[in-house]
Amino acid sequence: MSYRKRNAKTLFLAEQDFCKIIGFILKDEQRVKLKGKLSFVKIRDATMLFVAYALGLRPGETTKIRMQHLDLEDGILFIPAENNKQRYSDNIPLPSFIIDRIFYYLKLKNKFYEWSPFLFPNVKGAELSRGNYEKMFRKYLKKTELYQVNYIDKKGLNRANINLYSLRKSFGTRVWDKTRDILKTSIALRHRDRLFRTVMAYINYKDGEIKKIFDEVYPEKIKT
Repeated sequence: MSYRKRNAKTLFLAEQDFCKIIGFILKDEQRVKLKGKLSFVKIRDATMLFVAYALGLRPGETTKIRMQHLDLEDGILFIPAENNKQRYSDNIPLPSFIIDRIFYYLKLKNKFYEWSPFLFPNVKGAELSRGNYEKMFRKYLKKTELYQVNYIDKKGLNRANINLYSLRKSFGTRVWDKTRDILKTSIALRHRDRLFRTVMAYINYKDGEIKKIFDEVYPEKIKT
């Protein structure tokens, strides 16, 4: 299989396939009560992927979330500009089913890593690296038989079209399917390219617009 740029397109992850991944991660937790940090890692992985999938987070935004960025009382996740590829800060509304899942996860996190400033720390309590995040996701794709090598990159490495950005693409696809509105989709994805900025300059954009879109996109929770 030779390198072809057109083969490098990221694919979206269908909801049933995403639920298959989450179900696989949590099956041991549900079948037998895992103890200690093994249980924490399982719940962390499932919660991390779920939050990224449901909110359309970029990989770097997900791993860098700190506890101080999370306001569960008002239902807001703050993304600092330095954690954002386009260097803009964002306030992302949290649907109630996301808040419930994070609350459940925090009970376990606080048992082992209450002192860690990161929402999704590694086993040492530090920031989970992008590389380890990718390895974690790739492992679950392989375990659920969703991993498929689609092309070989310029360095000769096998690459799959389902990757961490598939979570964000799936979110964008969900917003588009629910709204059929390209502007709402761009707002929900928090795009800041030149065309988007030009359009927004002529619109009376309100801070609560993303929440309205989320309410439209998530009339009910994702069933996992």
